[in-house]
Amino acid sequence: MQNHSVVVIPMPTEVVRPGRFRPRPARGLVFALTLLTPWSPLAHPSRPGLYRIDLTPTVAEAGLKGVAILSQPRSPFGLAMTPDGHFRFRVAVSANELPPPSTFGAGLTSYVVWVAQDNLDEVTKIGVLTPGKPTFGEFAYNKYIVIVTAESSSGGDRWKGPIVLKGFSASSYLVNFSGHTMFNGGMPQ
Repeated sequence: MQNHSVVVIPMPTEVVRPGRFRPRPARGLVFALTLLTPWSPLAHPSRPGLYRIDLTPTVAEAGLKGVAILSQPRSPFGLAMTPDGHFRFRVAVSANELPPPSTFGAGLTSYVVWVAQDNLDEVTKIGVLTPGKPTFGEFAYNKYIVIVTAESSSGGDRWKGPIVLKGFSASSYLVNFSGHTMFNGGMPQ
């Protein structure tokens, strides 16, 4: 268990009239207090970041890993959103060390990155992943899964090859994906 100490920071004041004082907010005070609170991200470094998704293997292949870094696309309104109210995200997916795609089956020639809604109804193809180089794309889902598959071609609307890496959005931490057939060997539950 972590111990947190209370830090008292004096607030500067300015003279309004003789005998009257008004607090003057110190710049950086809110930031300093945020860093010291127990719910601050710095107080819990083991928590996953909201804009970094670690991609983990779905097969017992040692050393496979990747990362998806999310950012906001440019918008004249501050936050980029779709007309129906979903946040738009820009994603950069990278994996430094991946074996040849043919390791996962004959005829597989490329890795493809997908982002799917949590119920797998909608899928957005991000692009072809080359080990050591990031692949960029955009999507607009609230709960989603980032998926890397080994494919025989880079075309198509849906993946057909085996899922090699997967990562879940922070908004889906409380959703149980073990019932999805893609994660339990194709057997519905």
